[in-house]
Amino acid sequence: MNKITLPYPAVIVIAGPSACGKSALAMKLARALHEQGRICEFVCADSVTVYRGLDLGAAKPTKDDQAEFRHHLIDVADPNDSFTAGDFVRLALPAIVGIHARGAVALVVGGTGFYLRALLRGMASNEKEDHEAAAAIRKKLEARAATEGWEILHREVIRLDPGSIATVHANDHYRVLRALQAMELYGKPWSELNRIARAASFRFPGTRFFCLEMDREVLRARIAERSRAMLEAGLLEEVQGLINAGVPPEAKPLQSVGYKECVDTLSGRESADTLCERITQSTSRLGKQQRTWFRGEQGVEMLLPDFWENLLRALG
Repeated sequence: MNKITLPYPAVIVIAGPSACGKSALAMKLARALHEQGRICEFVCADSVTVYRGLDLGAAKPTKDDQAEFRHHLIDVADPNDSFTAGDFVRLALPAIVGIHARGAVALVVGGTGFYLRALLRGMASNEKEDHEAAAAIRKKLEARAATEGWEILHREVIRLDPGSIATVHANDHYRVLRALQAMELYGKPWSELNRIARAASFRFPGTRFFCLEMDREVLRARIAERSRAMLEAGLLEEVQGLINAGVPPEAKPLQSVGYKECVDTLSGRESADTLCERITQSTSRLGKQQRTWFRGEQGVEMLLPDFWENLLRALG
């Protein structure tokens, strides 16, 4: 294998839809760089792996992988917490600074596009935000959602910013809340705030942002296989254990893809016979949203199979 040449410091992002093979590709790159004398550390950019106790449904890196290379931003929040993109940036920024101080390569791996954008480009929100005012607005909006319903709040987002109709979905409660919160804080449409963020340069010099692109039917087959494997490994039991430990079913992480379907099954709202197919369908819908997000980001280099050969070619 030819020598992989990376700048000092380096940030390599491996992103893409769920189940496309991001983690496996990143581990292969880390091992190749290790053979060439470059140390690598991982920063996990995923909105579910940050939570303790959510392991199978989050497809966390294995214990062996975590032992082989240092991983950051795993198990940093309690399941009862409402972890946000701002929280992610607050923890991930010093992690990357520390990685570079140790002379290592930062491998940022994940599929949560909003986290990646906030970390790599910054936004009008997050680290520059008046957190006290933001918390007060969030509390008010959550109270409205409890009394008026999320559908009313979603309609308000679209009324205030028609440009968000394609990006803020009615069942994405976090994004509905965040859009209303940001618009009240900054007095600008949510779509405009996102446009400004997309146009910003990368925060870290030497950043390479790769996104894995895969045939839709091939990806769906991979998702179906992973859904079956998660359930066979005990995903339903993991969710029951979290609820037994006092995590409310409506907690933010238990409303994420894979976990919500298990909650619906355990509550009796849906049949266990359809659980695997429902997780597959929800994950496929999420994958479509992820692909749309990454295609709209500037500076993203799309990788087609064979991912490894094309990554080596892109890295020179």
